Amino acid sequence: MNPKDRLQHARDLQLCFNCLSPHKFADCQSTQTCRTDGCSKKHHTLLHNSSTYNSTTQRETANRNSRQHDDTTNCSTSISRRKSTRHIPTLPITISHGKHRVHAYAMLDCGSKLTLLKSSIALQLKPDLQLDDTIQLNQALTSSDTASTKMTIAIGPYNQQKQPFQLNDIDVIMDWNLSQFNPELVNSICQRNEPLQHIRIATLPSKEIGIIIGCDFAELVTPSEVIHSKQNVPIGWKTPLGWSLCGRDNAATPNDINTINFTTDDSLFRHVAEWMKMDAEGISTDQRSLSTDKEALRILESSTTRLPNGHYEVGMLWKRGQQLPNNRWLAKKQLDSLLQRLKRNTEMAQKYQETIDTDLQKGFIVKVDDSHEDSTGKWYLPHHPVTNINKPGKVRRVLNASSIYKGVSLNSNLLTGPDLLTNLTGIVMRFREDQIAISTDIEAMFMQVFVSPEDQPYLRFLWKDNTGQPATFQYTRQIFGATDSPCVACYATRQCAKDNADKYPALEQITKRNI
Repeated sequence: MNPKDRLQHARDLQLCFNCLSPHKFADCQSTQTCRTDGCSKKHHTLLHNSSTYNSTTQRETANRNSRQHDDTTNCSTSISRRKSTRHIPTLPITISHGKHRVHAYAMLDCGSKLTLLKSSIALQLKPDLQLDDTIQLNQALTSSDTASTKMTIAIGPYNQQKQPFQLNDIDVIMDWNLSQFNPELVNSICQRNEPLQHIRIATLPSKEIGIIIGCDFAELVTPSEVIHSKQNVPIGWKTPLGWSLCGRDNAATPNDINTINFTTDDSLFRHVAEWMKMDAEGISTDQRSLSTDKEALRILESSTTRLPNGHYEVGMLWKRGQQLPNNRWLAKKQLDSLLQRLKRNTEMAQKYQETIDTDLQKGFIVKVDDSHEDSTGKWYLPHHPVTNINKPGKVRRVLNASSIYKGVSLNSNLLTGPDLLTNLTGIVMRFREDQIAISTDIEAMFMQVFVSPEDQPYLRFLWKDNTGQPATFQYTRQIFGATDSPCVACYATRQCAKDNADKYPALEQITKRNI
């Protein structure tokens, strides 16, 4: 079969052109590329040289981080380097809704498909506002769902009595990780460049960006007048909302640091931080707060109980003053989205159901009736299937304990706990001491440790029952993905070794030195 026929066969079977698995190319998580010499493009090696492939994959790659959905937005970024600063037009404006008016900084971002209003601003305009919907945010590296709602506002230039521009049904979202705006820097650039000296940006009490105006209101982000000063100096950018700066400034102070203006996921930062930590293994010192570690140890010591079946029950490592709102409605929307996805892949749907049935049989989860319960004191975890191209036919159910609702998540309310794992440097060095080394694994380690009954309602998730209606399930064991699970599992393992020291005297020391 030639490459063209293979491509058509893959298209007929609705296979991903990158890994030949049964999902869309835009949803592919594989990092593999074509292994043909000199190619390295995002397609499978068997499809190399297909005459119609390039145009197809280029089009799908363009849509990879911008899924075709009405409630999807891409937000551009602005990066400050050591010797230059790049400016996206940002200026103060007045926002009104009914009788309420607030001042906030607006970023004019034609790279954003939608206009987004920060919930902290929206609540000043409408105190009873509820985020009762979801929106998918796509950035360069990640895609995430966040709580949202629609709102109509009027905006105008800063301190102007009337706000002539009405923005209908814009999206209000909980929060974003935008760098604070620096009006002093903008004003200093204008002062040292004569053509821009008439531009003056007002300083507001809060330097947070309150609204991103996207290309859905192009008339507000398109300049009616620009002023060019000199090369490598931002241009003056006049819109109906006023003057701002746009472009690069090479005269920025040498103390400027690298920043990325917009992201809703710090996973890349965490990965780099973990890599740097590994690189310094054996020479770095632990800088984590001793007070939080002491608090975690206090919870571990007071809540750990040995059950009659030999397993251990441990409470979750809550931060002081933890407070989680009931996010069931958001979990219901995520369940609806998941079920729609599984309808398109009956094989995956069947395997996903098998993961639920298996956990029920093993007692890892139980079905609960929450129809008559109080709405407080519980949390619902989003979940989704994950496949591995190296393990065909296997589907895992993954929980998202970092899912944010009303500004908080399960993980944001949990302590990490002290690092009870043995330093890897010592393990590697001892590994080389003798001729034979033995490696063992604790099967489903987290699932061997029970969660205290009072904490189990915070480990709920929604799935369908036999009639297809939403049903509530609850974990009875420590889950993979929770911030405190590694510490809890390690503590339970050490406690087990300590409790059995009479039978196995060397076990406690082995556990401390090699796990």
